[in-house]
Amino acid sequence: MEEEERVEEGMARLTRWRCLQLPHNHIVRAVDLNAAATHVLSGGHEKRLRVWDLAKLDADSMGAEADALEFKRSDAQPRAHDGTIKSVLWDEQRNAVVSMGEDKAIRCVQGGEWG
Repeated sequence: MEEEERVEEGMARLTRWRCLQLPHNHIVRAVDLNAAATHVLSGGHEKRLRVWDLAKLDADSMGAEADALEFKRSDAQPRAHDGTIKSVLWDEQRNAVVSMGEDKAIRCVQGGEWG
């Protein structure tokens, strides 16, 4: 699939879910769609970094906590950042996700079981 077709397909998928609200408990500041347009990475004021499988979400269910893969620093540090997550991105070449927060930290999580 060529890059232009992939982007068009991804935008079509997002358009179908434009009314979908991911079940964060606060404002979402950053989202990114993976190259296959099957998963969304999100982060924001909750300081939580999550991956959502679009195939499991629909406008009727409005998503569910169980549908998201959440990244934690450790059991003692359940949040991905100490401040609001300002930016997220997929790094497909390294099979990783990257997040940047107002805590001035850049976090990279590699080897996830995502799309």
